[in-house]
Amino acid sequence: MVSDDKFLRTTTNRPMMKKSAHKESTSLANRLVGRWQLVRAEGSVELGNVVTATFTPDGKLTYVIHNGDRQQIMNLTYTIVGDKLITDQPSMPKEETTKFWFDPGGQLVLEYGGIKTWFVLMNNEKAG
Repeated sequence: MVSDDKFLRTTTNRPMMKKSAHKESTSLANRLVGRWQLVRAEGSVELGNVVTATFTPDGKLTYVIHNGDRQQIMNLTYTIVGDKLITDQPSMPKEETTKFWFDPGGQLVLEYGGIKTWFVLMNNEKAG
């Protein structure tokens, strides 16, 4: 049975978008693909270390905190539902939801827990 909800549920109980929402999310997903660097954060987020987030077309996200000669690497998966980025870390499964958009300058803005962070696409690097 098909409901009038914006999203339909699949057999795995994960959201599946209707065609109109799918086109919009596909466009957002295409803009998201690439390697992004954190350039600004509000609140208590520190910018002392370089942080990068690499989104691939196949739904993988590599989030790296570069600290001198060391790196903390988080391998995640992601899906897009409307203006929400749903991430999960397979090694410690738990879905997290982050609102995202692109500001007028093309920066990726992520809002999680009421705190916004801004990322720039690194040298027009497209992943994949």
